[in-house]
Amino acid sequence: MRILHIANGAIYGGVEKALVSMAKHQTSCRSLEQHFMYCSPGRLQTDLRATGALAFCIGSVRLSRPQTVAKGRRRFRALLEDNHYDAIICHSPRAMVLFGSA
Repeated sequence: MRILHIANGAIYGGVEKALVSMAKHQTSCRSLEQHFMYCSPGRLQTDLRATGALAFCIGSVRLSRPQTVAKGRRRFRALLEDNHYDAIICHSPRAMVLFGSA
């Protein structure tokens, strides 16, 4: 099963720590393939890369700037076209608002 986890990544809190933990322990379940997508480069990006996980940064997305939302949704759709996922998990209401319609 392939799963895409979506997080903001602008801050580093409980969700981001949980994602890094999942990335670190990916090999504990061989039938589960986890990928990660986030909007803001920073500590989440650094920590995910250190685990060797497949992670995608789609760039800064701000609700106050509609052009960044549109660009982020286009990049998200392109990611979905290039990869098949059995499940997509939005780890915050903001992520669901930004990418749920895509």
